[in-house]
Amino acid sequence: MYGSRAALCIEADRTRGGFETVAVEGALATAPRTYDWSEKIRVQLTAQELPLFAAALLGYLEAFEAANHGEQGKGVTLIRQPDRGAAFVRVVARGVAPRAAA
Repeated sequence: MYGSRAALCIEADRTRGGFETVAVEGALATAPRTYDWSEKIRVQLTAQELPLFAAALLGYLEAFEAANHGEQGKGVTLIRQPDRGAAFVRVVARGVAPRAAA
């Protein structure tokens, strides 16, 4: 997902323990269509969060939120916007600007 202020990437991932999951990454825009991926926020979903995130993506839930991941207090929020045919996604971490796109 690309926005004017940030870009987000949602991709398959694997935890250190070998569990298949999804990671959500967010990078701030530094110029039009240019994003600083070296300073990204990366959140891996837990086994308990993964089905709820999938349900929100597929439209079975209107919203999803995961919070307090790791020492940096990382989190991700997904809010469906069916009237726009889109979803708003925001990735946060303590002490840095949030990354959000719709």
